[in-house]
Amino acid sequence: MKLVAAFCHRYEPDWLIDQACENLAWVDEIITVDTSRHPDLWVPRRERLAMMQEAARKAKADWVLHIDPDERLEDRAEKVIRRALSRPKFDRYALRMWELWSPTEYRVDGVWGEKWRRRLYRLGCDPKAPIGRLKVNIYHLATAEPVNRTIRRRVHTDHNSWDNRRRGFDYLDDESGLVTEPIPKGRGFHPPYRRYIKQVPGYEPT
Repeated sequence: MKLVAAFCHRYEPDWLIDQACENLAWVDEIITVDTSRHPDLWVPRRERLAMMQEAARKAKADWVLHIDPDERLEDRAEKVIRRALSRPKFDRYALRMWELWSPTEYRVDGVWGEKWRRRLYRLGCDPKAPIGRLKVNIYHLATAEPVNRTIRRRVHTDHNSWDNRRRGFDYLDDESGLVTEPIPKGRGFHPPYRRYIKQVPGYEPT
């Protein structure tokens, strides 16, 4: 059983990609897909998914774990995921997504406390197959910086035509009703947090 981690990258600095690879060093292979030649500033999710799946097929993967360069899996992820895949009950799994609101805490109020992401699946499985949930945390690093939350809102508002259009994207940097919780002891991530400011052409920090 070969488990491959895959992510697309474009504007991220090299050190952030290196740290993502360090965080995922326990998988059997890491695939990185450079989307810098894509004509659109923001590559649609379906296209990114197709690119990563094609690369995973070439790598003869059995299972694929999708992650973004500015996301980190908690340190216990290897144990939980390997155990689940040794006797899988599902072909697709969702993991818990937490948006950091500082380097040591994440947001939990409203929609922020309800985010699960379908990131682990058997390659070639039915895209409508039932989804299991694994108690593995993904931490989104970029959102720890207020300026990144604003950049993210602006980019998604202008370019994201496939996701979340009914709600819109103003909520991404709206702190109304803000409630945070600290990262639980024993469920942190490595390498340690390092400040990262998004660099997207036309959306420079103000």
